Amino acid sequence: MKNRVLEIFFGGLIIVCAVFFIVYASLVVMNSNMKTYKVSAIFTNVGSLVNGAHVSIYGVSIGKVNDISLNGDYNVVVDMDIADNIKIPEGSFVTINSSGVFDSPEIIITPSKSTKFVNSGDVLKNTKDWVSLDDRIGSIFLNMKD
Repeated sequence: MKNRVLEIFFGGLIIVCAVFFIVYASLVVMNSNMKTYKVSAIFTNVGSLVNGAHVSIYGVSIGKVNDISLNGDYNVVVDMDIADNIKIPEGSFVTINSSGVFDSPEIIITPSKSTKFVNSGDVLKNTKDWVSLDDRIGSIFLNMKD
């Protein structure tokens, strides 16, 4: 009798896990079909930024990093897919940052006050490079000497 109860329990657990996986996979597929437009930003250092990293405005995810490559001047070009319903004002400030020591870097866009918006294929030029944790700590100690 106890074996039958265990079989039913584990059988139900497997079914619940399978349903969860199917729902999760369908949500991933639906999100990958979201309409986006492409913008780029040019940096000299992106640290450990990777493809798929989040792009956010004020903590709200608005897209993902699509590609990271070097151009002819050895600058790093970061291509991003931005949700079609989000319009980025021209002159917006683009930084690479992470919210904690163990978090992955992400692109953070601070919108400008412009009433003109970037179009698909445009390059965001107002950028700030990745600053490592070592550099941040070093700048704190340098400022304390003064």
